[in-house]
Amino acid sequence: MKTNRIRFVIVASCLALLGLIAIQVRWMEYSRQLLDEEFEHRVDMAMCSAVETTAAEPMKSEVGKTGAKSNGACCADLVSSTMILSDSQLLKNLNKSLVFYGIHLPVNTRPTPSCLHLKDSRA
Repeated sequence: MKTNRIRFVIVASCLALLGLIAIQVRWMEYSRQLLDEEFEHRVDMAMCSAVETTAAEPMKSEVGKTGAKSNGACCADLVSSTMILSDSQLLKNLNKSLVFYGIHLPVNTRPTPSCLHLKDSRA
């Protein structure tokens, strides 16, 4: 009788430990997902800030030379993607924005062809 009770306690304890481990693994996965989403949000904010700052600078960039002015509209509507890609001021603003939003990674801030669809998708 005592051996059956001891076995039951051992099996119940093992099941409880397995349940706790499963809960902790799931919690860690969820926490990692939240951290990834937060990082992506900060990167998005930094990129938007850099584009808006570049579009608002009238004399420092090619964007300003074209006479595009931001009136609260999305800056992707105001400038073409080729203007942004050729603008070194955008890279400077992007680096400043990344630092401001706490993204201290060794990144190569170079616009890619996937960024070109931004203006077309808003039209």
